Amino acid sequence: VSTQSTGSDTETMGKRVQIYHIAVTRHSDGVSVASLPVDKGLSSKNSCDRIVNDSIKDIRDKTRVRQGVPFAYDYHENGARVGVFWDAETNAVFTAIAAPAATSQWLKTLVQRLRDDFVEAASVDRIDSSSENGLKKDFEQSTKKTVTSFQEDPDHVLQVQKVKASLNEVREITLENISQQLERSQNIDDVNAKSDDLLNFSTQFKKDSKEARCKALRNCILMYVLGFVIVAIVLVVILAALGVFNK
Repeated sequence: VSTQSTGSDTETMGKRVQIYHIAVTRHSDGVSVASLPVDKGLSSKNSCDRIVNDSIKDIRDKTRVRQGVPFAYDYHENGARVGVFWDAETNAVFTAIAAPAATSQWLKTLVQRLRDDFVEAASVDRIDSSSENGLKKDFEQSTKKTVTSFQEDPDHVLQVQKVKASLNEVREITLENISQQLERSQNIDDVNAKSDDLLNFSTQFKKDSKEARCKALRNCILMYVLGFVIVAIVLVVILAALGVFNK
């Protein structure tokens, strides 16, 4: 089936967007641990089980879907819109199939919310060991509120998501600014510490220089005195030899 990514992230979708089917599939063996028709008639009419299987095949063929990055596309055979999220933590693939009115951003947000809701209810170990549809009840209960809100007021959901994204961006900028201020403060403290060390070194050097000058002066005076004594002794010896003292 030929598919391609379409849909504007900014267009509105009206008052209601129908979700046909949601599913969680284990990537390692392709087993759907939870496959839930939100609308049984539309799910069957749009062959949603086959779409889920095609999404897994698409991931294994490594054509478009990447791990950790939500993806949305048109399923051309019936006009349905598909959102897929291959989660790195659980190694499970979350799929949502909806009416053609669904936008790409709405689908990407939906599959990520389905993942968050489901992981709170089912651990990674349970997903790894579950049989086919073994976690269907957990999936239905944990995602019921999300499915209802996304269907009944899709534009509001997107607006909330945009506000959250803006708040997260502001939070990241604020944290970065705080980090930079702390780094500058640390740099100032380092400069002050080095200045104190330099001041202490200069003070000690001045003290040592003064002591060295005093010691050199004492040694110089001592040498002059010693020289004078030696000269005096030599003169006395010479005069004694000449018999000066005998006369």
